[in-house]
Amino acid sequence: MRKTLFTVILFLIGAILNAQTVNELIKQVRISQQKLQCVSYSLVRKDTLVTGTTRIIKGQVKLTVLPADNIFGFKFWAIKEGVKHESIYDGSAAFDIDHDKKKFNTVTDPEWLPHFLDNYGGQVVLTNLVKIDTSGALDFKLTQDATYYYLRMTLPDIKQYEVSKRSKTLIIDKKLLLPVGMIHRQETLGKVQDLNYRIDKIEINNPSLCYDFSALRYPDDYTREEGPGNNRTVTLKDKTAPSFSLTSFDGDIVSSDQFKGKLVLLDFWEVWCGPCMESMPKVQQSYEKYKSKGLEVYGVVHEKEYLDVARQLVQKRKISFPMLLGDEQSRKNYNIDGVPLYVLINKEGKIVLISQSLSPLLEEEIQKNL
Repeated sequence: MRKTLFTVILFLIGAILNAQTVNELIKQVRISQQKLQCVSYSLVRKDTLVTGTTRIIKGQVKLTVLPADNIFGFKFWAIKEGVKHESIYDGSAAFDIDHDKKKFNTVTDPEWLPHFLDNYGGQVVLTNLVKIDTSGALDFKLTQDATYYYLRMTLPDIKQYEVSKRSKTLIIDKKLLLPVGMIHRQETLGKVQDLNYRIDKIEINNPSLCYDFSALRYPDDYTREEGPGNNRTVTLKDKTAPSFSLTSFDGDIVSSDQFKGKLVLLDFWEVWCGPCMESMPKVQQSYEKYKSKGLEVYGVVHEKEYLDVARQLVQKRKISFPMLLGDEQSRKNYNIDGVPLYVLINKEGKIVLISQSLSPLLEEEIQKNL
């Protein structure tokens, strides 16, 4: 009995000391981050996706701290190795500059700006470098070696989406007291997703390496090509919805000709898209609420290689509205540059709403058009 009590006391003391150490480390990291003005680094990212595929992403980033910015807390220039795209966020707009096509597009919608990190140079931006994020952590575990602290945070499961064993580990350089790496791990339907970011070279507060955000973002002879979150997708509004004939997950052919005289919501999504997964149960609720009044809903995915995983996700989440496999023509016709994307088509076949999120406006439009 005494031995058991002694063991429990030692465990509690250890937990208290660990908590104090964790809190002190987080405090010291935040102090170091407050001293940052600009940072230049190169990063290697090694990912294992829920589909079982692996990828390696490399790139260079230049950050300038911008405390007043509510989106990221910094401005950045970034480029992904092997892709001739520059990604720039200047505190008010994001720019994707395509040097192969000599075109650029801009994103200004605050709702869409966070998704800018999902493509091209944005994929090598390590946000915790500038602002450590411990939100949602259930507990912490701190380990170390000669060079780094490893701050592991256990995150809550997302049961409604079958997401479990979630954790985020920040790799903190002992000399810099800054996060220079991150491992984000979780399981979906028993399959592991592991995103591993590691900075391999870094320069801090070196004015000669800071990006000049006052310079022209793109050459004068480049042409504008509107991107997601700006004007390209919304140009479809009030126009006749592009027609298509696609195969459902059940093997049936679904033609847009069937939509005549019906109110139809198209939900464009992909298996790797977190916001898509979060919104899908809400789409299901809308479908159940209004289907008896005439609303039809179709989910559409375009990445055929992940079709089996998509089928499993739909089955596990008990989504009852039909799912379609899109093709290159439907991707092009509906300007699918990013997901999620929601397109509402009225009974006359006109697009009355296009949105990157399930805003209250969508339900208002559904009610109005029914």
